[in-house]
Amino acid sequence: MVSASPAVTDTGDAVYVAELDAVRSFTAAGEARWRTAIPPIDDLPGRVAGLAIDSRGRLVVSGPRSRLTWLDSATGAVVKAIDHAGDYFVTAPTLGKDDTVYVGGLSGMRAYSKDGDLLWTAFPSVEAFGVSPVAIAPDGDLVASAFSIDTPNPNSDHPSLFRVGADGSARWTQAFPQVNVGNSARTPVVGSDGTIWLARFVPHPLVDFKLFAYDANGAEAATKDFQKIIDAEVATTSDGDVVVSHLDGTTRLRRDATEVWRSGHGGWIAAALDGAGTTIVSDGGVRGLSNGEERWFVPLKSSIEHVSIAADGSLILVCRTPNELIAVR
Repeated sequence: MVSASPAVTDTGDAVYVAELDAVRSFTAAGEARWRTAIPPIDDLPGRVAGLAIDSRGRLVVSGPRSRLTWLDSATGAVVKAIDHAGDYFVTAPTLGKDDTVYVGGLSGMRAYSKDGDLLWTAFPSVEAFGVSPVAIAPDGDLVASAFSIDTPNPNSDHPSLFRVGADGSARWTQAFPQVNVGNSARTPVVGSDGTIWLARFVPHPLVDFKLFAYDANGAEAATKDFQKIIDAEVATTSDGDVVVSHLDGTTRLRRDATEVWRSGHGGWIAAALDGAGTTIVSDGGVRGLSNGEERWFVPLKSSIEHVSIAADGSLILVCRTPNELIAVR
């Protein structure tokens, strides 16, 4: 089960990176292999939303806008391209069993076979205007957040969290209060024990940022207040803990939201975890934390958008200011 990202690596350490309207491939040494343009369906602007690589070695590319494309990872040749019909955009893809492709978008959650055939479409039980990227639970169920824009006030929304079976059948929907900040629910993350983690704003008494834990039935199990934090990303560990990288630092929590450690180092990107359990954060460069203590630091002037970890343990950094691809060993 693979979640997509702006950059992915394969077992041969080739690197694949999403551009605005193309995908590039590089060797582990940084040498260019190929570039394939992914044009949008129409003339309206868009960008590649994400990449994933399936068990056959094919790249699954979502975007620009409503396009889904399968590429041969060796040559960059287009194997198949389809229009996510009726949608304005699609999210980054998530790959499940048998290389099934799951995407969110304005038209709900959709599942496609590895050959690009539409299998089903699912929505939460409340009105939804858009669905997040999809997370896969240990039992194969699918979880996503959704939001419905309030018509009189386009800056507010009605966020929700919902779960469906692998066949698209509804399990449950958890609706949340309206929040006047727009798109207030982030992409959910599912831990190894099935706990669902969702960072979202709450409206009372102030608009605060909180991390919520839900059990497999959608019941709230724990919550952690990150007051004064305006954005956050989360990653789960193999033992069921969660790591939150936020503007005030980085925090590791147990599944009941009790704090294990807190570091003053943090940033905008998700807290990536390497094979040794080191937490990787963006903070004036790229930094490795162990038990909240700094192990190493590589200063960079570039603005890091995403961190991928190659098979050899190298860090592949996608930077947007300026546009760079950086490998750190």
